[in-house]
Amino acid sequence: MNKLKKYVASTVIFAAFLLIFNGCANLNLNNKHENELLILHTNDHHGALLPYETKDGTLIGGVALQANLVKQMRNEYKNALLLNAGDVNTGSSLSNIFDAKPDILAFNVLKYDAATLGNHEFDGTYEKLKMQMELSNFPWLSANVKFENNYIAKPYIIKDFNGFKVAIMGLTTSTTKYITIPAKFDGANGEKIEFLPEIHAAKETLDEIKNTNPDFVIALVHLGDIKGDPVHITSVDLANNTHGIDLIIDGHSHSVFQKPLVINGVPIVSAGSNNRYVGKAVLNLKDKKIKWNLVELTSKDFDLDDEMNGILEPFIRIHDEALNSKIITLKEPLLFENNEIRFKQLPIGRHVTDSMINLLFKFGIKADFGIINSGAIRSGINAGDVSKKDILISMPFPNTISAVSLKGDEVMELFNYIINIKPGFGGFAQISKDVSFTIDSSNKTILNLKIKNEPINPSKIYTIAVTDFLANGGDGYAILKKGINKFDSSVTLNEAFIEYLKLLEGKI
Repeated sequence: MNKLKKYVASTVIFAAFLLIFNGCANLNLNNKHENELLILHTNDHHGALLPYETKDGTLIGGVALQANLVKQMRNEYKNALLLNAGDVNTGSSLSNIFDAKPDILAFNVLKYDAATLGNHEFDGTYEKLKMQMELSNFPWLSANVKFENNYIAKPYIIKDFNGFKVAIMGLTTSTTKYITIPAKFDGANGEKIEFLPEIHAAKETLDEIKNTNPDFVIALVHLGDIKGDPVHITSVDLANNTHGIDLIIDGHSHSVFQKPLVINGVPIVSAGSNNRYVGKAVLNLKDKKIKWNLVELTSKDFDLDDEMNGILEPFIRIHDEALNSKIITLKEPLLFENNEIRFKQLPIGRHVTDSMINLLFKFGIKADFGIINSGAIRSGINAGDVSKKDILISMPFPNTISAVSLKGDEVMELFNYIINIKPGFGGFAQISKDVSFTIDSSNKTILNLKIKNEPINPSKIYTIAVTDFLANGGDGYAILKKGINKFDSSVTLNEAFIEYLKLLEGKI
């Protein structure tokens, strides 16, 4: 009995020693970084909740790997921020069918400190956005988006780290009003959302922030570093035209930075897209110098977090039951690499436009040709058995098939716009097989435009198969807003494509 007591006593003492040792170890880790602030950041999540598997079995991306990284980093750094630069919405079917609820719950588990509104936060209704904001345990930011003259998110927040004050300001690209469905923003649906000019809004907000005497100012923005068109304000423009910003964390362009882009003395950073990377900035609280690097989320470096997997499991189960049933079998793949579809015509683009024409025919509308913006097609489709899930991953947006009619001279104007779209832009057109033309390279104008092998007739009325997004002038297709005989089928692009594939069973 005495031996047992001695054993128990020695075990308790040893356990206590381990607790004290581990506690001291963690304390020393935190003390090592007590004069530093860790800033972890992501952007353009796009519903990328789950990792994907490489040929060697390595898992890449996803919120379960991210959770493991974040927990490790928070254990090491006493002072830490976790920020997102917009576009939580729209991408995977797992996210889309639940209106991004699993994404918001995942962000709550990750304990994000703030997220900025991206353009894809406006893909749904304002009611959907409000639901997501109410579900969030973190503030949403944007200093240039208003609803009925009131900010719908906070223009900025202040975080205090033992007296070191960090201001975080949000901005949303004003191009949202034409790269997302524009009709939502003209009051037609009772939704009067206003996007203020970014630079003006930033200057006003920075003046207000200055009055709080911050030690460091972060612009958490969804602007992008690549200029899509002349009116597009980028993070580079923001750095060049404002004063008082110490760090710009950017989203929208999906840019994978290997080092900060320094403009006007301001470092700009971005962490790719689809939850593959996390940006890691370490700010020295004494000299305010920043060290930054990009961390790839890979199972070679991080474990899957059990808590996060538990949050996702019920959503995955319901999702898979609904979407995994076979639709058809494809003989040949409809694939493309990276953003290849935004640079040239591809078979999947032709099939998608054909599916739009086919859908309208069922409503008694004979479209002369069809066009689709390449940004509507996010990924290819493998050969073999194809499920609804595969189609929703490829075409995640809830855009509906529409028809619009233009005179021949307006069709010429349309194609002169199309051939001048910058390759790589989401508005780059995929065009149905009914259209042929050549391009005058000397002045970048259209020549020999033919519809169904007939030269274009300037006075004839042509009917075009499009989506509601394009019919309302999305991606700069303003000429389509002038169209007549407009019709909206209320059938989504992915539903139309599924129906088309069933008709072609065994032929493609």
